[in-house]
Amino acid sequence: MTTTGVEYYEIRVRGQLDCHWSTWFEGLTLTPLENGETLIAGPIQDQAALHGILAKIRDLGLHLLSVICKDDMMNQASTKTSLAARPVSPSREPILFSLLVIDFVLFASGAVAHMGIPIPLGFGIWNETFLVPAAIVEGVGALALGATLVSLLMGATSSRRLAWWALWYCCAGVLWGMGRLALGSIPAAHTVSNDFLHIAMTLVTTLALVRLASLRE
Repeated sequence: MTTTGVEYYEIRVRGQLDCHWSTWFEGLTLTPLENGETLIAGPIQDQAALHGILAKIRDLGLHLLSVICKDDMMNQASTKTSLAARPVSPSREPILFSLLVIDFVLFASGAVAHMGIPIPLGFGIWNETFLVPAAIVEGVGALALGATLVSLLMGATSSRRLAWWALWYCCAGVLWGMGRLALGSIPAAHTVSNDFLHIAMTLVTTLALVRLASLRE
């Protein structure tokens, strides 16, 4: 509540006062209520004027029930509405960020593996058939996801749009790869590890898209 400036107040007292008392209360509007109370409402210049009104209520022997500054309530409601309407920033959403990190690791690993580079996994060596198209598709996906993660960390305003483009590209890339495998056009790539890689990519990318979509509501 501020100490200066005109603000709109609603004051409730126990007891019935008709409109003839408006002059006594500096022109404020008096509304008798059915529950035996009276609502005194209107603009009040400053805190000194407010205390003058409260003194008059006391002089009449009325029981003061409430004093509400409607301007304060409207400002608070406006602030809450603004905060509620503000979309959640993906950069502050740990679930989405974690899914993007996992997707980045999957696509980057797939690109490296399909370049014919062995990847040590601790319990063995991951080897895939040398496939340039797959390495390019997965490499571009990894770059897009990496750029998205950087933009999220920096809090860039375009991070959400970039996340959409990156995830949809990855989704299309995975479907293209799985389609080629299903058609048998690249039989050398039909390995258990490659199948699991595509399943993991599909699952994580889909979850990330669903999570990103939920942040728009």
